[in-house]
Amino acid sequence: MKHAFTLLAISLAAFLTACASPSASTIEAKPHLEFIDLDGFDHSLNASLAASLPVVDVAVMNATTATSIPPRIQTWLQSVESGGGKVTVTPPKSTVAAKNPLLLLSLISGIWNTTRATKAINAHDLHKSANQYDAELLLKIDDKGERLIDKIIFTERKK
Repeated sequence: MKHAFTLLAISLAAFLTACASPSASTIEAKPHLEFIDLDGFDHSLNASLAASLPVVDVAVMNATTATSIPPRIQTWLQSVESGGGKVTVTPPKSTVAAKNPLLLLSLISGIWNTTRATKAINAHDLHKSANQYDAELLLKIDDKGERLIDKIIFTERKK
C-alpha cells in the first residue's frame, strides 16, 4: 500500500510539473510580439527578453491610450525602470505642434501606478528579464484625434 501511495504521489508531482507555467526556455524567443492581455503574453515577452534579443517590439493592437496603460504592461515598464533602464515616450508625427511642451509630460505622468506595479514585479520573477532593457512607447493618433500606444520597443542596454 505504501508503494502505491508513493507511486501516486510521484505521478501527481510529475503531472503538476508538466502542467506548470512554461519556462522561458520552452517558449520560442521572437523579436516581434502582439500585446494580448493574458498570461501567455508575459511568458512570450519573458522568453524574448531572457534570450537577450537586441530589440523586441510589441505591437499594441487594441486602442490603448498613454494614460490608461493596462497593468500587465505597467509591470513590464516598471521592471525596466527598476533595472536602471529608461522608459521614453515618442509622440506621433504630426503637422500640428503642441501648444504646451508640458502636454507630453502629463501623458507620461499617467503611465502607471508605481505601488501596484512594484507589487506585481515582486510577485512575478519573470519580469526581471526586462531589467537589462530600455523601453520606448511609440504613440499614434487615431481617426478621432486621440493619442494611442502603437508599439512598445524594448532595446537591450549595452553592458
